[in-house]
Amino acid sequence: MVTDSNRDRAAQWRGSQDTIGMTESGGSGNDGVRIDESAQRLPIFTGNGTAATQTVATLDHGLTVQATAYGEPYAYQPEYRAAMAVDGNPATSWRVMWQPVGETLTIAGAATTTLHLLQAQAPDLTMMITAVDIAVDGHRQHAVLDASSLSGTGQDVTIPSGSEVHITIAGVGPRPGAPATGQAWVGFAEVGPTAQEWVRPPTTALAFATANTPVALVFTREWVRSTNRWRSDPEPVLARVVSLSHPIDGTLTVSLHRSDRAGDSSLDGLSALTDAPTSNRRLTGVADARASRAFDGDPSTRWTSPFDTAAGSVISVPLLPDSNVSSLRLQQPTSPDLSTITSVTVHVGPMSADVEVPPAGADGFSTITFPAATGDHLQLEVTGVRRETTRDRRYGDLTSLPVAISEISGLPLAQQQGTSSAACRTDLLTIDGRPVPLQVDTAALATGETAKATLCDGAALSLAPGEHRFLSTAGSATGIDLNSLSVVPTSAQAPTASAPTATVHIDAQDDTSATLTVEPCVRGCWLIFGQGQSSGWTATADGTTLPQSQPVSGGANGWFLPASTAPTHVQIRFQPQRTLNLALGVSAVATAMCIALLVVPLLRRRRPTDTPTRAAEHEQTARFVAPWHRSTPRAARSAAAVLVVATAAFVSLWWAVGALLVAAVLLTGRRLRMAGVASVLGIGALGVLITAVEVYQRYAGDGGWPSHFERIHRAGMFLLLLMVVTIFTGDDEPISGSAGDAVREHDDV
Repeated sequence: MVTDSNRDRAAQWRGSQDTIGMTESGGSGNDGVRIDESAQRLPIFTGNGTAATQTVATLDHGLTVQATAYGEPYAYQPEYRAAMAVDGNPATSWRVMWQPVGETLTIAGAATTTLHLLQAQAPDLTMMITAVDIAVDGHRQHAVLDASSLSGTGQDVTIPSGSEVHITIAGVGPRPGAPATGQAWVGFAEVGPTAQEWVRPPTTALAFATANTPVALVFTREWVRSTNRWRSDPEPVLARVVSLSHPIDGTLTVSLHRSDRAGDSSLDGLSALTDAPTSNRRLTGVADARASRAFDGDPSTRWTSPFDTAAGSVISVPLLPDSNVSSLRLQQPTSPDLSTITSVTVHVGPMSADVEVPPAGADGFSTITFPAATGDHLQLEVTGVRRETTRDRRYGDLTSLPVAISEISGLPLAQQQGTSSAACRTDLLTIDGRPVPLQVDTAALATGETAKATLCDGAALSLAPGEHRFLSTAGSATGIDLNSLSVVPTSAQAPTASAPTATVHIDAQDDTSATLTVEPCVRGCWLIFGQGQSSGWTATADGTTLPQSQPVSGGANGWFLPASTAPTHVQIRFQPQRTLNLALGVSAVATAMCIALLVVPLLRRRRPTDTPTRAAEHEQTARFVAPWHRSTPRAARSAAAVLVVATAAFVSLWWAVGALLVAAVLLTGRRLRMAGVASVLGIGALGVLITAVEVYQRYAGDGGWPSHFERIHRAGMFLLLLMVVTIFTGDDEPISGSAGDAVREHDDV
């Protein structure tokens, strides 16, 4: 079986989501121009360092595209990889976030002297690239980007011919016409050269296959949940290339699903709804939020706009030919989770009218009137919104809530409802450039179900020796996503009937152990324990220790139980982490000792005594409770020197200049404990400041959270060094004069 698993890609462990990077070109190297130190790859198989053992990605025409970064700094989002800037699809893009200035896109193997720089396309983007630095084989030039780079084919930039083109972001700024709230991504949807990206599975298995070896192909497209508005499918299409040493005659089966981000017309087509109203955008990934839901006579369904971009949303309504219209009725749902439409613009033929949305009547409808006009098409554009906001759960940014329309009535609609049925479609898949006819259950897809499809004529698929390319059509164009594909040879032996699954009884279970009884496994069986696989879990079967568990069923613990005709009693335990527990114990003892060192002297000072108090004891008490006492000149010199040197080493040279002033105060005043007092007060003030800023800004608690307070980091470091100064306090300067006499008089009493 040849699959597209075991991909060459990065993995990061800074969070629980978005941990897997893009599919790379193979080998032990890194496809990024800049090394990500946090990327820690865990090869599935040993000896996994060659491209032949990995699933890899390459571009047509020998083109190579790399970037210093893609996606967010602390998450992998392969849908924003560099290859998306050369795929010929303006809806995809190479994108970076947060601090994009200095990030570079590198193109090699493109014989071009003109770049067509089209920036990332999305209605919720708030920033744009204002300038780039371009380097071609040593030649450097600076290009200022204008509004032409935001639409159409982009802004043309002439460059000299060369082997490598480096495009570096030199400046960013606000995007014209951007919404009040949105996303701060920048990047390029297209840069000029285009090439299809192909994913090639490992070749080692095919090298060992003989003419009599049944070979099956199983390919799966990488996709994400459609309603995850922060992500897009890493693979918009399934594009696979495989080289066969021997022919395959087998059954082709594909898995299809409704593409819930496709346009309204594509989704209505699956339901056999023609000439239905459509919208230019809707709530991300929600098929039932499309425009036709506002014209179905059911107030429980609705058209819903995306977050942040309600204003500018347009609903296009096909009318009966030569319809004369002058009003419509609009119903908005009442919900604290929605913004409210306050004004619209109505377009009918050449007529355009701006209309305020009046308050709803008793029936919940607002009547919108406009100058009478005749036409076969009406457009309703949302122009005014009373915004309601929430906090983005991913980034913590302020986000505008969507608007919604439950019903629009009073218009002569042209839409017609047909009947969905199975159809033979040739627009979903090509093999070696030739369309493949697939029998599709359209009715099942229209309801959101997954459907299996095979060749329309039911014949076997024949693949000759050599290279073959499988390419699906993007679901955004057809309304149907092709998620997986398999070719199973007809010569493969049919599987024998499997033995019945053994029943497992849980006799006892807690957080670290479980006692199970497994019914007889006549052929042996795998016991799957639904905890993440770890060497800490051990198991015994009827008192016999089983080998270490294996990762099975998605990473769970698995133990193979030998064949048995009698029930097997299994004891599973999680072994304590002895080393960690020892470290925790040592830490607890050390903490107790520190508390004792702090508390015991205080208790001794408070203990009543009938013996005279010596002057030395008074001096010890004074050192503890009187931070204004002066230290010796030697201690002051040591403290001042350490403060200046440590500040230069651990903070910055500029802060070291300021540390010289503090050192001068320490040398003249010699009150070193006051530095500790100032440190405690300063750190407390910074804590209050950080808390106040977090309460106001509500920054997301992710790996990038510390970067929001980078400006006060050096101040915090300097305050910690002030605390270090108190280590050099040593003995106080001897008390003399009247103070010393007072102590001696006390001793004489």
